[in-house]
Amino acid sequence: VLELEAPGGCRVDLTVGNEAGVAKTRLLARMVGESPGLAEAVVVVKEWAKFRGVVGQTQGFLSGYTWTLLVVFFHQVRPCVAVHALRQWLEQFFCFYSQGMDWKRDAVSVRLGVLSRRSTAGSILAVEDPIEPGWDLGALLSEDQADKTRVEMLRASALLRQGCD
Repeated sequence: VLELEAPGGCRVDLTVGNEAGVAKTRLLARMVGESPGLAEAVVVVKEWAKFRGVVGQTQGFLSGYTWTLLVVFFHQVRPCVAVHALRQWLEQFFCFYSQGMDWKRDAVSVRLGVLSRRSTAGSILAVEDPIEPGWDLGALLSEDQADKTRVEMLRASALLRQGCD
């Protein structure tokens, strides 16, 4: 992957011969495009993760792709939460991932669209890649990175519940 910055500051990842990457991009574009407001939620969550320092595989955190899957999955399992009410949606998103699921027992699967139990013990947070189902995108999280991610999600949920931005 070659990371580039196009004129105007737009960041672009360039890959050659990465059919799985193309399939992942198409899947996410379709899933996010089907739900009004979901694209905005993805952007807000990814920007929050950057600001709080909990994104980036090279630092041992979840990738931007994985954060996008978490947003899509939350929308699948909690479709009654209106994305257009973004503040409420974000508070419930952060609450779900920090308190509503057991990171050591549950698995996130956009492919299945339901919270499921892991069949085997494994990574701290199991996030199945929908294009490459044998790939656990959460496997790179260490205990320290997982703790920091969970603490930041708890913090975000509490601040949003209190009415803070």
